[in-house]
Amino acid sequence: MIKTLFFTLLTTLVYATNPAVYSALGDVIFNNAPHIDNLKNIKEYERYKMRIEEYVAKVAQVKEEGFRLERGDTSVDKKAYLQKLRELSNTNDFFVKDVHANYKASMRDKDNELFSKMINSKLLDVNKYKSEIKEYYIQNSEGITQEGVIQKLLDEDARLAKQRELTKKKYKSKEEIEREKIERLRKKDKEQAETLQKSLEKELQEKKKKILKEQVQELSR
Repeated sequence: MIKTLFFTLLTTLVYATNPAVYSALGDVIFNNAPHIDNLKNIKEYERYKMRIEEYVAKVAQVKEEGFRLERGDTSVDKKAYLQKLRELSNTNDFFVKDVHANYKASMRDKDNELFSKMINSKLLDVNKYKSEIKEYYIQNSEGITQEGVIQKLLDEDARLAKQRELTKKKYKSKEEIEREKIERLRKKDKEQAETLQKSLEKELQEKKKKILKEQVQELSR
């Protein structure tokens, strides 16, 4: 019965929207709760298993109070609800900070398994440590599987490389633009020179014909 209730509460956390009351504080707690619950399956967090389960159940209960408060249920005290959120926030922050600490420790100790679990925990600010994560992966790629965050970063890099290539083709460098301009001017000068040469040759041929015609006329007199 207790396990069924716990599962129901956890399902509510994952799939329901969050209460709008004090959402700035509540959203972080409610959204992180399923990820904190997943930590109990990691060896380094086995000692926190009971604390995590109690925390997740408490989050689900408070979340339900938030929905009741939102619906105008006067039996829920707004100040008491806020206080519960603040208490939950402290526990949330504890696990977020611990994940960060284990992430740093995993790189220090070259613990690739823990590194993968921490970056994929969804409790680490991956964007903040993106460069650091990629650098560690490059140096230790043989011991880290390409999944989750790593695969996302690799895909992102591939897209960025492709975008850079497209941008390079679309926007030519100043040197390329200048070189093409010079080539166009040279081609234009060459065409003009050829046109002038042809015009002069034509004019010369006409003069020769005229002189020859005049000579013929003189001889025939």
